[in-house]
Amino acid sequence: MEDYAIIADLSAGAYDFPAQVPEDLILQMARPVHPMETTPHAEERRLLYVALTRARRGSYLVADAADPSEFVTEIVADHPQLRVVGHHNPECPACGVGRMRVSNNQHSQACTCYPAYTYPEPGCYCCRNGYVGIDFASLSTNCGNPHCESPLPKCPQCHLGIIVIRQAGARRFFGCTRFSNLDNPCRFTMEFCCRCG
Repeated sequence: MEDYAIIADLSAGAYDFPAQVPEDLILQMARPVHPMETTPHAEERRLLYVALTRARRGSYLVADAADPSEFVTEIVADHPQLRVVGHHNPECPACGVGRMRVSNNQHSQACTCYPAYTYPEPGCYCCRNGYVGIDFASLSTNCGNPHCESPLPKCPQCHLGIIVIRQAGARRFFGCTRFSNLDNPCRFTMEFCCRCG
């Protein structure tokens, strides 16, 4: 038995932990499964429990902040006294399943369920420090920066997107963030005024 256990790479994904890929049928037939077993990912849960309980002094779980393993999310939610180092990306306010992840260019953040579910939060062009989302309870927009007092307007056409500055070639215009939505795209546009931007 060791003093500490470090369990790394606890991320969510098809080949991560727990894996979302169905087991091979041959393996399923070879491994005995209790007929009353109803806990999802029971085998992986037992494996994590063994890893956590092999340390005398403590365990460290290393997870992707944008897309942590569901086991890490459950442990943190069930044990608020645990010390969490670093930041934990917020849950998607629209689907409640994915996490909000900042894009590579830092101009927006979107749900990790993309492209199955599209919920983008554009960067706020008023304060340039936060990301603007829709509060689904009041159907208003708000910037993640608590010091910003100028949230971006909601789309007047679909009421589900946020109006942002878009560019096509040399032309700049205002458009809806739901422009690239897979199910029901919003094509609202409005001319860009140089004095506004």
